[in-house]
Amino acid sequence: MPQEKNAAIMSKPIFILLLSSAAALPAFGPVTSISPKAWKAITSSADGSKIVAAVNREASAPYGGHVWTSTDSGTSFTKDTSVLEPKRWRAVANSADGKTVAAAEIGKPADETGQTFTGGAIYLSDDYGDTLRKTSAPMKYWHGIDVNSGGDFIAAVAKGGQIWRSTDAGKGWSASGPTRNWGSIAVSSTGDKLAAAEMGNYSDNRYAGGSIMLSTDSGLTWSDASIGAPKEGWWWQVTMSSDGARLAAIAMFGSVYISTDAGASFVMDTSIGETYDWEALTMSSDGTAVAAAAWYGSIWYSSDSGARFVEDKSAPNKTFWSSISMDSTGTKLAACVQSDEGAADGSIWLSPPPPASSLEPTAKPAAAPPTPAQQLPVFGPVASTRGKSWKTITSSADGTTIVAAENREAVAPFGGNIWTSTDSGASFTEDTSVGEPKSWRFSAMSADGKKVAVAEVGNYAGYNQGYTGGGIFFSDDTGVTFRETSAPIGYWHGVAMTSAGDSIAAVMKEGRIWRSTDAAATWTASGPKRNWAAIAMTSSGDKRAAAEMGNFSDNGYAGGSIWLSTDSGVTWSESVGAPSEGWWWTLSMSSDGKHLAALAEFGNLWMSSDSGATFVVDTSIGETQDWQAISMSSDGTRVAAAVWYGSIYYSSNSGASFMKDTSAPNKTVWSAITMDLDGSKIAATVQDDQGSTDGYIWLSPPPPASSPTAKPVAPPTPALPVFGPVTSVSKAWSALSMSSDGMYLTAAVDQEITVPYGGPIFTSSDGGQTWTEDTTVGGVKRWIDVALSSDGWVVAAEIGDRTGDTFSGGGIYISEDFGATGFRKTSAPMAYWHAVAMSVSGGVMAGCVRNGSIWLSKDYGESWAATGPTKDWTSIACDSTCTNLVAVEGGVLQPDWTYSGGNVYHSTDSGSSWLADTSAGKRWWWTIALSSDGTHIAATERYGNLWISTDSGASYAMDKSVGGPQDWRAIAISADGTKIAANVWFGAIWYSSDAGASFDELPDAHAPNETSWSGLAMTSSGDKQAACVMGDPRDTRFPGYIYLSPPPPAGTDSPTPSSSALTAKPVAPPPVGTASPTPSSS
Repeated sequence: MPQEKNAAIMSKPIFILLLSSAAALPAFGPVTSISPKAWKAITSSADGSKIVAAVNREASAPYGGHVWTSTDSGTSFTKDTSVLEPKRWRAVANSADGKTVAAAEIGKPADETGQTFTGGAIYLSDDYGDTLRKTSAPMKYWHGIDVNSGGDFIAAVAKGGQIWRSTDAGKGWSASGPTRNWGSIAVSSTGDKLAAAEMGNYSDNRYAGGSIMLSTDSGLTWSDASIGAPKEGWWWQVTMSSDGARLAAIAMFGSVYISTDAGASFVMDTSIGETYDWEALTMSSDGTAVAAAAWYGSIWYSSDSGARFVEDKSAPNKTFWSSISMDSTGTKLAACVQSDEGAADGSIWLSPPPPASSLEPTAKPAAAPPTPAQQLPVFGPVASTRGKSWKTITSSADGTTIVAAENREAVAPFGGNIWTSTDSGASFTEDTSVGEPKSWRFSAMSADGKKVAVAEVGNYAGYNQGYTGGGIFFSDDTGVTFRETSAPIGYWHGVAMTSAGDSIAAVMKEGRIWRSTDAAATWTASGPKRNWAAIAMTSSGDKRAAAEMGNFSDNGYAGGSIWLSTDSGVTWSESVGAPSEGWWWTLSMSSDGKHLAALAEFGNLWMSSDSGATFVVDTSIGETQDWQAISMSSDGTRVAAAVWYGSIYYSSNSGASFMKDTSAPNKTVWSAITMDLDGSKIAATVQDDQGSTDGYIWLSPPPPASSPTAKPVAPPTPALPVFGPVTSVSKAWSALSMSSDGMYLTAAVDQEITVPYGGPIFTSSDGGQTWTEDTTVGGVKRWIDVALSSDGWVVAAEIGDRTGDTFSGGGIYISEDFGATGFRKTSAPMAYWHAVAMSVSGGVMAGCVRNGSIWLSKDYGESWAATGPTKDWTSIACDSTCTNLVAVEGGVLQPDWTYSGGNVYHSTDSGSSWLADTSAGKRWWWTIALSSDGTHIAATERYGNLWISTDSGASYAMDKSVGGPQDWRAIAISADGTKIAANVWFGAIWYSSDAGASFDELPDAHAPNETSWSGLAMTSSGDKQAACVMGDPRDTRFPGYIYLSPPPPAGTDSPTPSSSALTAKPVAPPPVGTASPTPSSS
């Protein structure tokens, strides 16, 4: 399915007739015995006792998932382990008895659009899903699959392919029918009748022109049911009764259709009352019960063969329903929710609800006090290490000596230095013997802490190119001085050392395993050439283990193994017992080599207690993680593992179970972890790459307290703005600006969903309560930004018509009276304008062009001149006189539709010259705002953070109060810089009243969340604000309103805003790479 499919749908009241007893609705309840997942497909046996569900995480890594089975009607589920690597599952089906299970995957993304995939396989099970095996079906972008009652006939459809069928329970496969973008297939109980739904051809972010096709000879030949089936265009799923006499079909962004004559004719349902983004469909054996689920919507149910549908209120509304199934009688239903962001709504729902024993108990029994062996470590930060990009850490056997090294990777200056502590981490001393900063990667230390080895990766070589290679440095005086060894220059990725420090081993990416037996004096290579990730060894060095990442493909590694050596690294053999997780990242080993722990990136944690002969996957953590670091005590009883942008997990029973350590911060960029001989002392590092303040070294036990325990009482939190909508005008608003007193506003439209694209300009002279459409420009324009002066001047910029991935170019228009008498086109060149700004008087105007120049007018827009370097400019702002100007760039477009990162540029001479503010770093900058005196600057980055400067750009600080990256869009600042507001595409409005020191998210009651915010403005005092939403002109459920703070007075807008209007959820964001509105602050 299209990856952008996460649109929000607003529920509307629907009036229905009283139901008869035969039409009683199902009652749903969630299965809470399994953690939330991105469920994609579900199927059930004829009696409903056997349920199979599949996971496909699409929005963020780790992608894909596993198949889960239940043999007790959904009370409990078991994860399949026969298919080791997560797959991007699309559809599942099973036979009437549940014994035969078929599962189809789509493969990996074939390009950056996320619309096509490389193709996956069809897997089959004949033991109720206990084991799945790959069939001989070709690798396709499989989109639907179904099985007849006996399980011997299977049919599957592929996007951009034919219809495939197997008549021997998956042993052999043959193609039939035309090549189409198939969406779904349904099979009768005997397999003689089939129906296939076609999506049509893809154009302009949607499919159109599809049909429903039928077969009455087990799929040998096919006929188009276009006479009976309307050309809804985007058929998504079809289902049929066991005899094929009754069919139901759903169209995406369309309706439900029912056929009672085997597909000869179809009738559109009218009981639901409106179109929906339909996602899933199922039917009972006799066709009397039908259930349909909408993406970000509800479940609708019919007990009269589709004559009338009723919304099932027992199942949650506004939910990402992805699949639904029912038993043969229609009395047992199972539906699943695809939660792609780890939210708590990714559940399986059953009707009737699962037994109470599988649900979360109302009152939890008091937990038994933990035994000493179960107690978690308690961590605390070393205050003196704050703000550095720590990459690696190692410690002596007694934990007294600790060596840590930096590697700043995201922004200049890159690399870092080595730091040493000889007092268990209470204080650290910076090494000066190496000289210039290095990109350190791994470190190791002897038991007494005297010998230390630190490996580097070299300089960054560019996007997707890795590093140029570095050396291995060695110290034999407890880290006081380091010298470079004779080890070859390489992309070193791991290093290990014996207890005595005389034998050292190291691995490099795209290289071999290297070892030294004379304390780093000389080095020899052994083992095969691989993309090595890590190495570990016993205290004597006789046993060693090395982890291999595998080969790079599709932005990840796959096919790696774990290798073992029992002769001090002279020879190596691949571990037969190690699973093919694919992307091994790091591993650790006990002093005798008996216990091993290995981590797979975007995978699982694996333990071995027999020197690597076999490995067991941990199940106590409950889900895959982006594992980063692991350490083990000498006897292997204690194990600590850290997750990149996650938590620290700890085990005190040799990895039999792990617990999350809540004393250490969660959602943290953990980079390395180490422990002493018995595991009682642990040290972990956080890699701070964005200039924030969370780059600490954390110790357990915590370091001595150096700050008072009593914190000063914080001042009361200022009141947050409250917004209300102007519902008289609903448009795809792209930009908004307001005068310094808030009386005059200008808003522009750029709808890019339906033809004709673009829109008009609207103006308001009463604080936004009423709006007038401008007709002087002539025709619609693709407006991108507007700005207002305090005395009537308005400047508006357009981008022109779209040509491929760019725009043909538009003009700049101005008005001298807040748009009262219209707009006129200036002499500014036709260009892909992206933002405009203006002085308070309107005498100076500025605009910036994507992949172009900055343009200035100093005569009220009459003439324009280019200035500044040619960059991919995204936003511009100026102070009250336009003496100080700031502009931001996105950088260079990459193959994955992100940008490499650009700079913030500053001009202090009215735009005559421009300098890059390197203190802010290179980022995908999007919008910027400037206070009236130029002192305060606020900037946003796409899929990133908010950045604040209070010293005219001399330095920037990343905001940490928001909690993580967001897809920021517009930003506005008050004249004195104390008030700042910023909004998020398909997110919320954030507000600061302390010059950006902290931000608060406006709750839904103040301004709707999960909304396609596009523009934002505030008055010079910040007491009034306005924001706009890019609505969907195709559907009234996705309104695009202008929101005012304070809200418009009741009665000034017709109709009066209702509570539902305040929480309307507009359309979801377009894919990365499409043009997006970029308003600047007023």
